[in-house]
Amino acid sequence: MATSCFLFFMLFSGIILFTSGQTNNTDIIEENNFDALKKALLMNIEKYEVPKIDGDTYTDIKISANIHHIDIKDDQGVMNVHGFLKLIWHNKLFKWDPVNYKGISNMHVFPHEIWNPHMVLMNSVSSDASLDAISDVVGSSGVLIFPNGTAIWNPPIQFKVYCSLNLRAWPYDTQQCDIKVGSWHLKDYRIKLLDNGATTDTADHMSSQWDVINIRTTTGSDLSFDYFTIHMTAKRDSSLYNPVLLTPAYCVILLSLSCFWLPPCSGEKIVLTGLNVFVTACFLMYFAQILPVLGRSVPLVGKNFFKQKIYGKKIL
Repeated sequence: MATSCFLFFMLFSGIILFTSGQTNNTDIIEENNFDALKKALLMNIEKYEVPKIDGDTYTDIKISANIHHIDIKDDQGVMNVHGFLKLIWHNKLFKWDPVNYKGISNMHVFPHEIWNPHMVLMNSVSSDASLDAISDVVGSSGVLIFPNGTAIWNPPIQFKVYCSLNLRAWPYDTQQCDIKVGSWHLKDYRIKLLDNGATTDTADHMSSQWDVINIRTTTGSDLSFDYFTIHMTAKRDSSLYNPVLLTPAYCVILLSLSCFWLPPCSGEKIVLTGLNVFVTACFLMYFAQILPVLGRSVPLVGKNFFKQKIYGKKIL
């Protein structure tokens, strides 16, 4: 009986070891296929050489954007943008037959291992606006290549761009800001940037007080570079400002009406007018702390309180 149990245990252990060995061998073979494919693809590729579709025809680049979060700093005239760019190009040297590599249908490589379009943010606030530097801050992203020679790169972006603000209707304002991305060396090889559109995806991300109500993209060309421009229209969510603005406005309105209702020679009229001037001055000092100082125009709310203060002084 003991001999039978021992033989059964040995047989069961052998089956487990054999199965494990087969699995490990399969993983090793698959890993060797990936290594062999990557070595074959990168062996004859010069990462500084612009890729070609066939013959002497250089590739074009499709570019698009997906915006996840924006925030506009009123006091700095700067818009912060978080999201992803998507760039697609072709390289005839990336082609392979999946049958020769056990059905491998795609391959990830690092951007620094191959040629990639060195895109630059043209209207950047930062001194270093290259996508390489920004990707190092936000996170790295590999380039996905396919057997037909297509390469797809989705670098994460964290942009700071200048934005000309019109604050006349603050805090119920709508701002229009542009993101201009281009490359300095594509023009030399007659490589075109093809507009592939832009989208917003803010549902699963932290929102700010700004909502993107319209987004469109265009491409253009200058003497020295081609560029891709994202035009965004954002509307401020003013729900938080309503109590701050409406409450003092109602108070000032009631005080002003009370001044008109009282007889001209009454002492209460002078007291209420003085109180009106004092309250208006206090709110002007408060608004001086929260109102943005940049912009092409003065907010109407500030003008109205300032005129109210002047009117109260004239009555006094």
